[in-house]
Amino acid sequence: MVFVITDDPDYTYIAPSLDTNDDRFPDAELTPEDYLEFAIRDLKEGGRRGLVNSFGNSKRCIHLLVDELLWQYGLLARNQKVGFPGRLELLGDLGILSAKILRRLNVQRNAMEHDYVTPSEEVTQDAVDVAGLLVLAASTLRRRVICEAVVGEVDTGRHLLMTINRKEGNSEFREISTDRIHQADGVPYVEYIRMSDGGLMPDVSVSDECIRKVSLKLSNRDEWWPIMTLVIHIQRPYSDTPSISVPITEEIYKKTLAWVNGPG
Repeated sequence: MVFVITDDPDYTYIAPSLDTNDDRFPDAELTPEDYLEFAIRDLKEGGRRGLVNSFGNSKRCIHLLVDELLWQYGLLARNQKVGFPGRLELLGDLGILSAKILRRLNVQRNAMEHDYVTPSEEVTQDAVDVAGLLVLAASTLRRRVICEAVVGEVDTGRHLLMTINRKEGNSEFREISTDRIHQADGVPYVEYIRMSDGGLMPDVSVSDECIRKVSLKLSNRDEWWPIMTLVIHIQRPYSDTPSISVPITEEIYKKTLAWVNGPG
């Protein structure tokens, strides 16, 4: 279990409670890895057609990956009208992508704006390299993607279940009832609310009523920024921590969150 006491003014602690080991953009027939493979093959083919196709597939790979990274944190659904530069800026501000990768992506973005010019072999090779770098970075971030966490509320002392609703683009909070409360450095926290199959522990209940719903829209940034930065703060160390229970499969993940996302 990863348990972090925070100095956030709204939350005393955060602890992941549910994750998935893969989170692909819905309804996409091809993956970023597919586009990267196409780009590599096209580059080897060479010639004007090969360069144009390779460059185009690198661009598709990068754009899809950026959307997938935003999607996994629930930040895509309500920000569809934000342009590619704005999406990159958001990923950078949250610390999801490193400054090095962002610099490479921004340089490449300038070249990609010229859709009707045959790219040089050098520019095309660089596009393929940047796409490959982003694919590698994204694979690390997807080892265990947090989709739910337990947080302690400063003002009320309540323990809340925070769920990222990717489909609607919200973070949703429900109150937890349990005697499974421990102390660490004077901070009360709830330990292990889920069993290895994804279900709640017998002595844990979660309210069906959503007591707070926060829209993950850029214009609403001040309201969701604190909790999202906490989630991302624990994402990397959590991804490298051995799972205490069996891995949560995509099937269990969908079943567990069905009551949040509703039908469809």
